[in-house]
Amino acid sequence: MMLVVGRTPGRLDGLIVVGKASYLNEVIELAGGENVFHDARAAYPQVSLEEVIARNAEVIVDMGDMGDNVAVSPEQVREVIALWQRASSVLAVRQHRIFPIAPDGFLVPGPRVVDAARALLAMLHPESK
Repeated sequence: MMLVVGRTPGRLDGLIVVGKASYLNEVIELAGGENVFHDARAAYPQVSLEEVIARNAEVIVDMGDMGDNVAVSPEQVREVIALWQRASSVLAVRQHRIFPIAPDGFLVPGPRVVDAARALLAMLHPESK
């Protein structure tokens, strides 16, 4: 899976993803996922779309341009999913496993990290609901 924490609004460039040194990498692992950027030295490396395509994530969780949103509107969901169609060779795109999320509860380590792990678990393993 790939967790996008930042990008240029409305575009697939300036992508910032979760790397191994981030606590969010541990949250991904707790949820039963494997971070496709687990080998990145930085906590939040900036990566190119070409590198994203090469890593071929099975699931993309994108909070890239959600700002301080507490929730994601249906319109934002449609926009983010449409945006990722540019990377149609990525397995997550082909299998419709793109999940736009609001950063609330994900970006600050604390008690709500349990909720973040549960949310990722539901995205990674929908059968576990």
